[in-house]
Amino acid sequence: MNEVLVKMVAVGILFGSWPLIMQRSGLTGSTSTLVFAVIAVLFVLPVALKSGIAVEGTIWWIAIAASACGAIGLLLFMSGAAQSLPTNVGRMILIMTLFQLAAPAVYHVVVNQGLSPKTAIGFIATAIAAFCLV
Repeated sequence: MNEVLVKMVAVGILFGSWPLIMQRSGLTGSTSTLVFAVIAVLFVLPVALKSGIAVEGTIWWIAIAASACGAIGLLLFMSGAAQSLPTNVGRMILIMTLFQLAAPAVYHVVVNQGLSPKTAIGFIATAIAAFCLV
């Protein structure tokens, strides 16, 4: 496996695990979102400072819009996770993941100006797998 693929596998495991762990904390949705954000900043800031913070050429309105999408999504996600029963939270995350797949799938098709048969089969298989898991 190449380095990027290994990172993406690790990301999948970590992104799939942290909400399950956080849900067990007993925090409310907005409080758990705040705790997540503060701890994330504590982890990210030293890495960003070490690697250098570059803002030249930044299109700020796009960065702000993306951050707002992420913040609102995180608030809604954590609120839903906090309200879910421990026996149901995994299923709720699977439903969220199914809909989360739609955005990069559409992006992929638009950027590549079409859909190859191999990619179409991959999308169909992913949709079937997600449906079966829910």
